[in-house]
Amino acid sequence: MNNVPALVIGSDCITGLQTSRILSARGIPVIGIAEDKRHPAIYTRAKQRLFIAPTQGEELVESLLRIAKQLPSRPVLFPCTDMAVLTLSRHRDRLSQDFRFRLPEEEVVKTLIEKSTFHRFAMTEGIPVPKGLIVKDQHDILQARETLRFPCYLKPTVKTPLWEAHIQDKVFRIEESGKLETIWQEVNRWTGDMLVTESIEGGDTNHYTCNCYFSERGEPLVSFVSRKLRQWPPKTGTASLSVAEDNDEVRELTLSLFGKIGFKGLGYIEAKYDDRDGKLYVIEPNIGRPTGRSAMAEASGVELLKTMYCEILGLPLPASNLTSGEPVKWMFLRQDARASYSSWASGKLPLSQWWESVKGRKIFPLFSLSDPLPLLFDIKKNIGKLLARRSQH
Repeated sequence: MNNVPALVIGSDCITGLQTSRILSARGIPVIGIAEDKRHPAIYTRAKQRLFIAPTQGEELVESLLRIAKQLPSRPVLFPCTDMAVLTLSRHRDRLSQDFRFRLPEEEVVKTLIEKSTFHRFAMTEGIPVPKGLIVKDQHDILQARETLRFPCYLKPTVKTPLWEAHIQDKVFRIEESGKLETIWQEVNRWTGDMLVTESIEGGDTNHYTCNCYFSERGEPLVSFVSRKLRQWPPKTGTASLSVAEDNDEVRELTLSLFGKIGFKGLGYIEAKYDDRDGKLYVIEPNIGRPTGRSAMAEASGVELLKTMYCEILGLPLPASNLTSGEPVKWMFLRQDARASYSSWASGKLPLSQWWESVKGRKIFPLFSLSDPLPLLFDIKKNIGKLLARRSQH
């Protein structure tokens, strides 16, 4: 394998950990950048070197330029957060001489990352998305209450550092129109504009994702579809258990959406079937970075990240086809234990059904026999949190 390193921006998150492990396992030297020097993910054996530095904004750019002087060749960048993607996009001219990365044009990045601009783009292009409104003030709140069908979801158009520092939830589910203004007033100070959309009704298993990679020429080189089985927290959380499951409608919708806008790089779409009309709706895209499902794709034989690395460097592309046999499942043990218990306690998940859901070949974002420290430090961190909470009562 070529000795050009991969530089993972955001080694202090689960996605960064998975990305480092994937690339290292394929013989690619990995360098990490992390802001949180106590995060369990930074203890992975998959990296060769770690820099503690900011992972977004001007501070990231300055850090990257300093790091570049210490490296023998131009690394391939793997940003692992939306804010890191936005930073690379805005400063691409300053960084392109020292680093290699694959992103679409800056306007395309803005359109797809910012939820308000994506919603407008989708409506214009006829892409199926739930009905929604951009919320800037109380007048918009009143209009949303009068025109949208509840329950609805309220979320920031971009998750700013202030939002992530003060708000744990990525989205709020609002069952009644009367509660919309109350929740908006509580959280809007931590972000800019917000988006309120009608709920796509249906269980967790109605939810699909599709990862893909588009070349410099805008050609879709590889794609991978998965289906959510459980999530945590209920209704507003992220997947705790997913399974590889091919779905042509999801794949075609994803490739069509990105094809319409002249996309290139790593892309990802969340979509869900609505029980009321049976139609598939796009929830949101994520672009320019690996996602939680990337590890499941790689375990299934779909080399998303290696394909990007090789295409950027002009190396032969890997074969990227689903392996035969039992579909791979992705399982976040700690979160799925909570989701499973909650569903069992409410009578929605019999033990026999739970056993069927967890059987089979699985991969885990933290657990790895060959790389055990991230899980051990995560256990230590959560025990510490538990003890701290108990001491306060």
